[in-house]
Amino acid sequence: LGDVAIDSATPTTDFGTWTGLQFGTDGARAMAFLMKWGIVSIPAGATIRKATLQLYEQEHYMESADTYRVDFFHVYDYPDYNIAGQPWFEGGQNGGACTGNELCWATRPIMGSQMNLIASNSQNLAAPPSAIFLNFDVTNILQEAVNMGEKDVTIFVSAEKLTTDGGLDQVFFRSKEIGGSLVPQLTIQYY
Repeated sequence: LGDVAIDSATPTTDFGTWTGLQFGTDGARAMAFLMKWGIVSIPAGATIRKATLQLYEQEHYMESADTYRVDFFHVYDYPDYNIAGQPWFEGGQNGGACTGNELCWATRPIMGSQMNLIASNSQNLAAPPSAIFLNFDVTNILQEAVNMGEKDVTIFVSAEKLTTDGGLDQVFFRSKEIGGSLVPQLTIQYY
């Protein structure tokens, strides 16, 4: 349904049509992304056996010894999280002003009231080779969304650098805007 990168250095910029997603840090600067998936086909009361988010890692700026803890947060569905009284929208620009219900850093969900305070899933990531698919477990997020009766699930992806070498560190993934076989995939097994 949607995916969008957000960046604290440009808090009111819309990156909705950008073909990339990123997380990383550069001093006080933070970069993250959000993804929304429709889950209406999962019946109420289902048990999620496994949910895997597959992302194509395009490139990264990490030293070989760097490690990130990648955190996945469950963002509550509309109306609990809304922008201007509407469900969030990824926006229709790459670099323009964030307006209306477009999602950008300034309109991101608030921890605690609009998304989980503690990450539902976390995974350590060492500097990967570029141009590969990476798989992340998001089972807990999907189970929470089903338990809450949500029709869509939004996943907020951020990262904290666990090593301290300073400087810019980013990991870039392909977004759904790239099209073809490199788009993000969410695979869900349930009963």
